[in-house]
Amino acid sequence: FFSAVNGDSTRRFHFIYNPTGCLFQPANPWHISRCGLVYNEVVYSRSIMKKRSLVVVVVLLAAQYASAMEIITLSKFQYGKRWAFTKEEVQLMCRPDHALYALNMSTLMQYPLNEKAELQRKAGQVHAQPIEVILLDDPERPGQKMSIAPFIERAQQLCVDKTTP
Repeated sequence: FFSAVNGDSTRRFHFIYNPTGCLFQPANPWHISRCGLVYNEVVYSRSIMKKRSLVVVVVLLAAQYASAMEIITLSKFQYGKRWAFTKEEVQLMCRPDHALYALNMSTLMQYPLNEKAELQRKAGQVHAQPIEVILLDDPERPGQKMSIAPFIERAQQLCVDKTTP
């Protein structure tokens, strides 16, 4: 492996062993095959290298943000009659700013559980729908929805778990 910088590009020269080198006739003019030894010259322009570096930085930042969020999966089986959602399973999420969301994994839709999350939804900062969309009607109180208080408490525990050492 040899690397050289020339003006606006970087050239890399590779010599790689290729056991089928004598039979292989490459269509690529940069790839020359010689009986077992492959010589390959790759030219990278600085703009392409900058774009690749930017992509790497963005991916690393996204991974760091995602790792800062705590997520837990809850199911109807766990809560029985207290289950408040039309979905069989939801995930609760606490974001770093303590905004709490219920997440439907089949549609990847978020539903705000607290005031911070609702304000983010209304401001268009997140792609979310109102929580009422997935709430069940309360059979004991006609005209009202099931309480989400136990789910808010559980989501708040995720925030506490994250902030305590």
